[in-house]
Amino acid sequence: MKKQGEYDNLIKEFNEKKSKDNEALKLKKLDISKMKTSFHYPDQIKTVGLYYLKYSRNAWHSTWVTYYHPGDIHHELQSLKNRAEELRTPGSQFKIETREALWVKFKNSNVLIFQVNTVSDFYYSSALKSIKDGNLKDFWITADNLHDNWLYFFELGEWRPDLITKRNPERHSSFVRGSNKSLGWREEKTSYCPSFSKFALEVSKRTGIDRL
Repeated sequence: MKKQGEYDNLIKEFNEKKSKDNEALKLKKLDISKMKTSFHYPDQIKTVGLYYLKYSRNAWHSTWVTYYHPGDIHHELQSLKNRAEELRTPGSQFKIETREALWVKFKNSNVLIFQVNTVSDFYYSSALKSIKDGNLKDFWITADNLHDNWLYFFELGEWRPDLITKRNPERHSSFVRGSNKSLGWREEKTSYCPSFSKFALEVSKRTGIDRL
């Protein structure tokens, strides 16, 4: 039987590991109009699944917010449920959806390409045509000139493909259990955006890199 001190050490180790993992996956929004040459030729690519928090209020007539706010994307479901509690006001509703993202590794940096809104295939096609000979220079320029609120780009601390997997798509919708109780969540199966899935595959082909 473990002593209290041993349990305390295990808890401390767990919290330190979690903190380190969160730091590795901390998202820093990129201005793709200022991408340096170090972001032109990727070394590795991985398609991953992340959670995205959307919210609405009755006063907005159930118009769901689909703009990115810092903290709305996370690799842990519980973290976004906790964030929903912090943002909660009377009449607010939340959804947490699994979204595909493209994780691109460069020599000295890592970039995450995340889909916030759906758009027509024209935007995906235009962005893909700009990738030539595995060089993403024109891709960043083209993507910057396309739809403002479609793809978001982030730099991450480390290349840690072991921390994010390609999850099964799902949606969690909040409901009120009582004024003094935490939100309840209903889970349902959903599907990934087929246009982004095709886009992720085509980026790999055009850069000549097999996805992990």
